Amino acid sequence: MGSGSMQQMMSPAFDFWSEEENRLFVSAVESQNFPPEWKTVSARVGSKTVEQCSSYAAFYYKTLQHRHQQAATTEAQPPSHLTAAEVYTFLGVSAVYADFLRSRPPASASDHASASNSSSNGQWPARATSGATNASNAASGTN
Repeated sequence: MGSGSMQQMMSPAFDFWSEEENRLFVSAVESQNFPPEWKTVSARVGSKTVEQCSSYAAFYYKTLQHRHQQAATTEAQPPSHLTAAEVYTFLGVSAVYADFLRSRPPASASDHASASNSSSNGQWPARATSGATNASNAASGTN
């Protein structure tokens, strides 16, 4: 995805996700079958609407799918899940995301650890990893 198109989408009201919100999102999605119930995901995240969760899921799964394709061509281990920083790097807005993080109150320990560590240690369930395309379609309503 070209960074120009994402840069144009950036506005003062653009909804970035913190690493803690990303972690809660992953946990909420992991706990459900596909497609996830966005109302439940929203409630578990606590600070995002149903629409924000669905929209973020589309970005998240597109990034995850890309990372799995990269891993397949390099014989590397595909990621089990992603940090918010990895999602925004893939979208070409990592500098804007870094500005967002700097403008926030001091980050929690988990935000700092997740943002500084791009390799994820948690396990994304097999149904989510193998269903990345289906989940992306479910997030965007194109099932």
